[in-house]
Amino acid sequence: MRRLLFPIALLLLFVALPIVGALWLASGEARLSFREIRFSDLEGWAEDGPDRAFEAFLKSCATLSGKSSPPVPKYFEASEYRNAFTGVCVLAETGKDQFSESGAAARTFFENNFTPYRLRVGWKSKGRLTGYYEPLLEASLTPHPDYPVPLHGNPGDQITVDLGKFRENLKGTTFVGRLEGRKVIPYYTREEILDGALEGRGLEILWVKDPFSAYNIQIQGSGRARLPDGTFIGIGYAGKNGHANTLAGRVLVAEGYMEKDQVSLQSIKKWLEQNPGKLEYILNKNASYVFFRLLEEGDGPFGSAGAILTAERSIAVDPAYIPLGLPVWISGSAPDPDNPTGDPIRFRRLFIAQDTGGAIKGELRADIFYGFGERAEVIAGHMNNQGAFTLLLPNGVTP
Repeated sequence: MRRLLFPIALLLLFVALPIVGALWLASGEARLSFREIRFSDLEGWAEDGPDRAFEAFLKSCATLSGKSSPPVPKYFEASEYRNAFTGVCVLAETGKDQFSESGAAARTFFENNFTPYRLRVGWKSKGRLTGYYEPLLEASLTPHPDYPVPLHGNPGDQITVDLGKFRENLKGTTFVGRLEGRKVIPYYTREEILDGALEGRGLEILWVKDPFSAYNIQIQGSGRARLPDGTFIGIGYAGKNGHANTLAGRVLVAEGYMEKDQVSLQSIKKWLEQNPGKLEYILNKNASYVFFRLLEEGDGPFGSAGAILTAERSIAVDPAYIPLGLPVWISGSAPDPDNPTGDPIRFRRLFIAQDTGGAIKGELRADIFYGFGERAEVIAGHMNNQGAFTLLLPNGVTP
């Protein structure tokens, strides 16, 4: 009997473990973990030429080094982290001529001053990768029947409330609202703004040709506009209304108009063109609204950390888990620009966390900036892939 009990118990154990693990992950008890590794453990590290990543890192140092913000994730002791980050930025600035001259020199800088940590959440070793880019809009600096949709500058009347200052268990939670009498209430939604909630305040900075173009630049966060006389102007992020992002693709899937694996920027645009009567309804399901500022041509685009973004080296992350300014090694895949719906292309590359986004939430999550142009639009529009994350922490910082 005992001989029978042992294999039965072993079988039950193998059956139960995945169930227990799934329940554990679903319960929200899984936590981000850091496993120290060596640079030689990073497959493809010796082949990547991280000189452009080094230049991107220098830009982050210029905007973040020595400052008390942005906030440091709870996984690190704040003063220890800030001191180490500032110290490594000093080394980068001092030796920038040497370290930026080649990929090998930049690689030496990262190897000498950082320690790689493989990131996991419970048993999960890979996270979601998406892409964004700089769209080109047809626009006018003055209202015109051919350009009916306005983009707004920041109203400046938003109030940000840090709930962590009121309740310890709400640390890291903020919301954006506005004053109505003596009460703080949610800021105007996209639908309310487009219905005229900000009218008469002179906040319109640009008028664009169609609603989807205006919506798309709000998702991307920045872009460029071609004016009627053929000149170009940059459009930079200037703030938002604080509402959560409910992306059009998610709405189309939830309402049965599209399958999840069919969603891309290109398929969404095509569906809305074919169903113009649904366009306003679908776009207004997203209550989030972004405010912009006009830039000189060639200036920007800027990430939320204040640094100019570098195509295929800058990423947007969730700063509650990955500190802005840090290098992140990602081993993943991306759409083939020549065949975006075919087999993806594998990549292994060093990025710098320089941006955030309303839809970029979670520990293993990154939005890769692909720059400007048709190729960038194709890759970013189809990007919905998986990748493994390794965070490079300044030496002396222990998670």
